Amino acid sequence: MREAHLRQHLVDARADARRLDIAEPRIERQDLAAGQKIFLISPRRYGKSSLVARALDRARRGGALAVEITVSSYSSYVAFLEGYARELLSLETRLDRARSWFGDLLGTLRPQIRLEPDDSGRGAIAVSFPTVRTDRDVSRLAQEVFALPGRIADARRRRLAVALDEFQAIGSFNGGSVEHALRAAVQHQRQVGYVFSGSEPTLMERMLGRSRPFYKAGPVMRLQKIPEDRFAAFIDARFRATKLRPGPNLGAAIVELAGNLPYDVQRLAHELWRG
Repeated sequence: MREAHLRQHLVDARADARRLDIAEPRIERQDLAAGQKIFLISPRRYGKSSLVARALDRARRGGALAVEITVSSYSSYVAFLEGYARELLSLETRLDRARSWFGDLLGTLRPQIRLEPDDSGRGAIAVSFPTVRTDRDVSRLAQEVFALPGRIADARRRRLAVALDEFQAIGSFNGGSVEHALRAAVQHQRQVGYVFSGSEPTLMERMLGRSRPFYKAGPVMRLQKIPEDRFAAFIDARFRATKLRPGPNLGAAIVELAGNLPYDVQRLAHELWRG
């Protein structure tokens, strides 16, 4: 119970930026609903994931469908395409209906859809494309998978928000041709909003350069560190909200020891609160 109470109050500061009175980048629900393609660039542990999660939550509350996928968690292009397809397929929770629905959306491609055991005991939908063998097959599969968000939004008659995290990793697939294929698909999907986020700023900035497919594809947000004095005041206030009285300059000490990195600040504050 105490743990849950802490999580309610010592939340990620990025998510509570307005309480800190910070001019913080914010991914608005209306931007995703309007089909914006947004690029979010942030060093690791700056709170990028919190901003994206909040944006997707707002999109869902507004009636949109939403999915998130971490590009860097896949070791190959085909594995990424299968994972992306699986996340989109998860928008339909019934396996029998998912098979029929997905088969219709993918045209002549024949996905293998099955239910695999997971930690929850309910099982998770898995997708594979066993007939994909050649580079030409992969290219055709990519075109179909990248077109899926638009087809799903049309079929469901609902807006869709897609978050592709660690997006810079896509440059390692298939000799870099993925950027061209993905840009060609998303630029026509006006009913689908995208957040392309990455925690390697140098690679992300290169992907948005003049000679690359995503040049001027959408607005770019760059996260900076939260001002230390406001961050410290925020931490002190969160401690007080849990009926604990922080010592003098506790918030400032936490921010300094954690290097003013939102993730580390929250973790240190959490451990001190528990102790």
